[in-house]
Amino acid sequence: MKEFQKGLEAYNIEKSNGEFNSPEEWISLVLKDHEGNIVGGITTSTLYWAQYLEAFWVDAKYRGLGYGRDLVLEA
Repeated sequence: MKEFQKGLEAYNIEKSNGEFNSPEEWISLVLKDHEGNIVGGITTSTLYWAQYLEAFWVDAKYRGLGYGRDLVLEA
């Protein structure tokens, strides 16, 4: 299995000009109410050209209003 992983990574690093194994910065966004209180947020990471949702929360008072969708789309 190690040989397979090693070959896969080497091939993809070569074909992607070294970008295959280059993680990007994490993206974190917060949702605030009109008074500036944090009422939600999202944290994502990226690796291998894919974005991963790491943490996601919207206060119960603001759920079902589309704010969660907006956070995901913005990230």
